[in-house]
Amino acid sequence: MIRVKIIAISLAAILIVGCSSSDDELILNFRKLPLPTGEDITGIHFPDDDLGYAVTAAGSILKTVDGGETFAVLDFHAAARLEDAFFLDDDYGFVFGKDGFLAITSDGGATWQVGEHDNSYWFRDMNFLDDEHGFLVGTINSPELKMVGFIGTSIDEGLSWSFDTTEYRGLNQIDILKDNHVWISALGFILYTTDKGETWQRNATGNRRDFLRSIFFTDIQYGWSVGDDGLLLYTSDGGWSFERRDKLTERDLTCLTSPDFNIVYLAGDRFLAGSTNHGRQWEIDSLTYQVTFHDFHWGDGAIYLCGSRGTLLKLAD
Repeated sequence: MIRVKIIAISLAAILIVGCSSSDDELILNFRKLPLPTGEDITGIHFPDDDLGYAVTAAGSILKTVDGGETFAVLDFHAAARLEDAFFLDDDYGFVFGKDGFLAITSDGGATWQVGEHDNSYWFRDMNFLDDEHGFLVGTINSPELKMVGFIGTSIDEGLSWSFDTTEYRGLNQIDILKDNHVWISALGFILYTTDKGETWQRNATGNRRDFLRSIFFTDIQYGWSVGDDGLLLYTSDGGWSFERRDKLTERDLTCLTSPDFNIVYLAGDRFLAGSTNHGRQWEIDSLTYQVTFHDFHWGDGAIYLCGSRGTLLKLAD
């Protein structure tokens, strides 16, 4: 688990909301990392503390070997908007995005093999239960099946994928706990499996128009989900029921992470908030970063947050 060092700072537009019986101090102590691009950073993944990959909406791939202090732009450029990267180890990984684009590397991004997939597929997120069992979700971007969701599964380290169209729309993100628990956010629903995708259950959020952008479970009981128009949901029973929390903003929320039971970070359109007491109290910054955030990455050593206009933040040590 990451341990957050508490440092007293002053940020523009900090607002404390809620009430708490905890004496824990609440700090949004992120710092901006220098990047060699002004392109929108749409996804970031760190296979270890030092090595990380970032992708952009313009199709660029960036790599760092020093924990984000410096990045280099790789020679390979995707012919589509990239949504994210996922690596099983330092060298073996994937980048994926719009127009059915999915590429794989086995040498740390020096070379890439591009797969052939239906260009109406919009790959939104990827995750693996183990080195073999992977999931790849997204939506079909066609006039006939606009926003219809699909689930891709792989049993060979992502070398091949089998795709099934679902009855749900707006599949956006996967969260996985290694004991075979897999959740997928969809429009108005959370999909859930404990048998490696053989069967899926659905749990409604209470409103079929809830556009869920991100989902994250701290353990098999406690989880959070965020979405458009400030949607903030919480579950304490593994996602079988959801509590609609008071909105912290009317802006769209796009991503979140929760490295332990108490600590929660969420971000979106010109908005960043954090809690160190399980969401009973929030510290909000809605002025410092005038960008749209897209993705958190939490590893054993740090929390990263990326967004538009070449923005990459790192939680200070």
